[in-house]
Amino acid sequence: MLSAASAPDAKPGPKGEPQVKKIVMLAGPKSHAAGMHDHAGGLALLKGAMEKAYGSWVKIDLIEKGWFDDPALLEGAAAHLQCHRWESDR
Repeated sequence: MLSAASAPDAKPGPKGEPQVKKIVMLAGPKSHAAGMHDHAGGLALLKGAMEKAYGSWVKIDLIEKGWFDDPALLEGAAAHLQCHRWESDR
């Protein structure tokens, strides 16, 4: 189980408040048959679990329609996670 107290870099900011970590989650477009796999649904579950575990220590943006046009969405992000169908060149 994750918790804010166990976060390795969960240090207070200059005024003692938590340093909020921004995470951007990118869900690719639907690429599987209904009932098989849902990128946005899976990331929504992960987002909810992380928010429950870390509370105010994280700010998570979930983008559900694939890539975005505004690169400013990644500014200040400590991490980003992409979940989409990968095509190989076999």
